[in-house]
Amino acid sequence: MTAIEPAGHTSLKRYRLPRAAHIAVGAMTRWAVVAAPERAAGEAEGAQEAARAGSRVGWSAAQGWLARHRLWNIEAGIALLGVILSIGFYTWYAEQGLTLAYGDAISHMSIAYRVFESRDPGLGQLGAVWPPLNHIFMLPFVWNQTLYRSGLGGTIPSMVAYVVAAVYTYRTGALVFGSWRSGVVAALTLMLNPSILYMQATPMSEMDLICFAVVAVFYACRWSATLEAPDLTKCAAAAAAGTLIRYDGWALAVALLAIIIAIAWIKRGRLFAEASALLYSMLAFAGCVAWLIYEQVIFGDMLEFLNGPYSAKAQENQIKASGGLFTSHNPLLSLHVYTQVVLDAAGLPLVIAAVIGLVWWFSRTRRHLASLPIYAALVPFAFNWLSLTLGITTISTPEVPTSGGATYFNVRYGMMMLPATALFVGALATMLPSALPAVVANWKRVVAPALLAVVVAFACVTWLTGTPLALQDPLYGPTVVGQRQQRAEAQWLDAHYHGGDILASTAAFDPMIFYTGLPNSDFISDGDGSYFHQAVARPQDYAEWIVMDQHNNNFEAVWSALHIRTDWRRYYALRTTIGSTLIYQRITPPNGSAATRAPLPLSARLALQPSATGGRAPDAL
Repeated sequence: MTAIEPAGHTSLKRYRLPRAAHIAVGAMTRWAVVAAPERAAGEAEGAQEAARAGSRVGWSAAQGWLARHRLWNIEAGIALLGVILSIGFYTWYAEQGLTLAYGDAISHMSIAYRVFESRDPGLGQLGAVWPPLNHIFMLPFVWNQTLYRSGLGGTIPSMVAYVVAAVYTYRTGALVFGSWRSGVVAALTLMLNPSILYMQATPMSEMDLICFAVVAVFYACRWSATLEAPDLTKCAAAAAAGTLIRYDGWALAVALLAIIIAIAWIKRGRLFAEASALLYSMLAFAGCVAWLIYEQVIFGDMLEFLNGPYSAKAQENQIKASGGLFTSHNPLLSLHVYTQVVLDAAGLPLVIAAVIGLVWWFSRTRRHLASLPIYAALVPFAFNWLSLTLGITTISTPEVPTSGGATYFNVRYGMMMLPATALFVGALATMLPSALPAVVANWKRVVAPALLAVVVAFACVTWLTGTPLALQDPLYGPTVVGQRQQRAEAQWLDAHYHGGDILASTAAFDPMIFYTGLPNSDFISDGDGSYFHQAVARPQDYAEWIVMDQHNNNFEAVWSALHIRTDWRRYYALRTTIGSTLIYQRITPPNGSAATRAPLPLSARLALQPSATGGRAPDAL
């Protein structure tokens, strides 16, 4: 197989399904050429020659079938290995109670669960901040209590995304660099990364985005050679899915649009470029438009995800006010921080190999239009660097102490560069054979992949012996204290709760609500619309308990509304303070009526519902 050429010549036909008609015609032609002269020499001898000719035709057809199906067999092997690794590492991390180590993992899963079970169920529970597709993928699973409580219901989409990303990384490497060996090296580099193996075992959204980004880049690469509408449509569909998972996907969709316009314009002129841009944009940005319409209809502001009280911008402003946003308006420090987390995520040996592969590939194909789409894999670097510089996000890593101490925070963002690292390590697998001396020409195709396999294996084993970078944050980062505090809050409610509604903000207390094991209908939260606002206005008429946090990086609606008022305090007594969390219980009946109902204690109720408790996370990590 040869790499993509600028004139549009490509080996893409190897990826098409074998054509039975071509095989049949070839077989008939060969039979006619060989058997016709033999029939004139006699039926007996003709029969023998026909048998030999049939054997040769059959062998040739078998060889052709194997050649055409080799790539598909490799893909099946990559997929099978991905399934084995996915299930194995999920089991490993689940046994250690680490699949829900991130507080955001519980929040993602709880958002999907509230669509089915809450005071106000429905699609409005998908929220205003995170794009919804990751949560929609969880809907077929989280309705089941066992899958929900164990975390598996939210993890299944990540596991599927891991396998699909591995297959399409192989496809992209094999297509662009013209060698199935490059595809295998690229796929293994991605699949064996410790952070990838951990994140695919969680309900987080990073694995889903990586999957659709790789798929979009693959079809963009294929379209750049074929200029066929189906390939462009598939690229746009994958890009649209990415925009509905994380906002990183928006940047990728825009970058691909620019690449598509450039290729189409230079190859076939302005009209073709306009048509291609229109076809791509109508589908690729449909998710963005749908998300803005959803925000406007549900929340009255199409930019609620950007400017609302629960947005990342509001959280970063709070961090900045406390003096913790050091990379804001500091492009050099932002570059240093993100480069470091990429090095930590991929490992220095593989990053060096990828940089060499990138430089070599660029120097070889810098004038080839068809090679442009592969560089879209580098978009996450620019996006995250710009986000750090503008103060939209924050990353902390011990190697670059910016807050007076060494800590981990959001270091998983470095994972977004792993597809690019894998692909350009695959490019190196193509480069090395051509650089070897001619005396080893017969076995250089084996030596180069073997050397790269050693590099990949060494790097992966080195990093697997320690804690994956993506797991450092929930285990040792600043969120650890908050996670322990929410477990302690859940334990206290487990011991003291005897019924009644609990007023609490899901933005601040999603993990606590999950760990209590209580049904969501027992909570009055900020996803309950007007009922929540009424409860905040007169909590004594609605809630038996009030849980609020005095110091939370997320917007805490209950604390914000109640801490400046005194009218409600005479109805409640402060029962406990856990860290910065205050838990109140009502001491007077609502509206002077009889006391509220007193069902079985929580521990007794959970004992009667094994399906709800079978997957409860342990009390400590």
